[in-house]
Amino acid sequence: MEDWVTIRNMKKRNARLGTREIADILGISRNTVKKALKSESPPEYKRKEKINPDIEPFREYINEKLLKGNVIGSRILNDIISKGYKGSKSAFYRYIGKIEPPVKRTFHPYETAPGEQAQFDWSEYSIVVNGTTTKVYIFSYILGFSRYRVYEASLSETQGSVFEALENSFMKTGGTPPAYSNR
Repeated sequence: MEDWVTIRNMKKRNARLGTREIADILGISRNTVKKALKSESPPEYKRKEKINPDIEPFREYINEKLLKGNVIGSRILNDIISKGYKGSKSAFYRYIGKIEPPVKRTFHPYETAPGEQAQFDWSEYSIVVNGTTTKVYIFSYILGFSRYRVYEASLSETQGSVFEALENSFMKTGGTPPAYSNR
């Protein structure tokens, strides 16, 4: 790229300079100078396309799954691994990135009206308290509209602790979402 720019600038500044003189000044071949003067755009490096030999036996299967359009790459990767694929994940994703049609995947958040919906869930964590590993359960309550969150911690995941976490969440958020029916 640098040589291409330099050659073109030298010729532009002094039209009497020949290819041999430019080549001698820059220490490059005359053919390189000729090629640079003929081309209107700088040279581009393009790597030769070659298919990974590990992927080759699974090409048809991968292409077929991608054409259907409803299967994601990780699912296809798991399928071909179970069929004997020994290559790397990155080689697989590089391959499907070249052949997969660029589909715009959009994210549509679930929108709700105020007070319409909430979500409740819990996760288990192991923490060290006074040198002893203890299980702690974190209950989360998230309002659908505002995404306001309430977290409660408990040492058990019994029905009573779930009800207590729900009750405390309702108290902190000012009530419960209404129950809807199809009537």
